[in-house]
This record gives sequence, structure tokens and C-alpha cells, in this order.
Amino acid sequence: MDELEEFIINNLWKIISSKENKDNKLQKIVEEISSFLRIEKISLMGSDKNGFFVIIAQNGLSKNIVKETKVKEGDGIAGMAILEKRAIFIRKIDLTREGTDYNRHYKTDSFIIYPIEENGKIIGVLNLTDKKEDLNFTEKDLDAIKPIIERIKFVMKN
Repeated sequence: MDELEEFIINNLWKIISSKENKDNKLQKIVEEISSFLRIEKISLMGSDKNGFFVIIAQNGLSKNIVKETKVKEGDGIAGMAILEKRAIFIRKIDLTREGTDYNRHYKTDSFIIYPIEENGKIIGVLNLTDKKEDLNFTEKDLDAIKPIIERIKFVMKN
């Protein structure tokens, strides 16, 4: 059994099978992902009744960002992931490029935005930024997210 399989069995399935409510399960799953992948900032977004995606679970974000973040399909990077129904993996962004505010939002220069799809509809978005130790995300991280997304989807829809 590899490290990812152990993580899913020993950590995620314990949360999923617990008697916690859905919101608490999602929060605990996000915290576990943060620890497992060594991520400083992670958020899970779900759609609200107005068609916006809002943060429903997070680790490492300020209360202000959680409260103010609302994304519509096509808006910003998360909105593009929703629109295109595909993960966006940025390996290296220019944190100092003029005209951008990347350096205000990101500590490291790579991130992963992963939409969560159910029956052709996006029901959530997982945002992974700022790996600890100033490391960049890798293909291994991107591959690790796929089976984790399935567990998140299971909790979101039940």
C-alpha cells in the first residue's frame, strides 16, 4: 500500500464514516489534505443559491478572504476551472510581473485549482496554494488530488 492509499484509508475514510455533519467533515478533510500535501493555504468552494462559488471549508486563509470570496463561472482562475471543467495546474507564475497582484495572494509560484464535477455539473472547486517550505507543486501532487476529489465529492453530494 502506498502513502496516498494509506492516507485515504486511515485519514479520509475515518472522517467520511464519522457521525459528523457534512460541513464538519469537509472542514476536517481539507485540514487533512493540507497536512498530507504540506499546504499552507487550501480552500474548498461550493455553489450558493445565487450561482456563486463560496468558500465552505479552508485552512490558512484569513476570515476576510473567506467572507469576501465569491467566484462566478469564468471569473478569475477558479472561474476558468469551473467554465472549462478541468484542473488548472500552474507550475510557475511570475510573482513580480507588473500589472498583476499575484504577489499579494501567493507566497510560492505554483498552485492547483481542481473543479469537482458530478453528472456534468461543477459542484465544487478545490484550491491548493502555497506549499510549505516554499516548495512548488508537482505532477505527483496533481495525481494525488484525483482520488481525494472523489472522496470530497462523496461527502458534498450526500
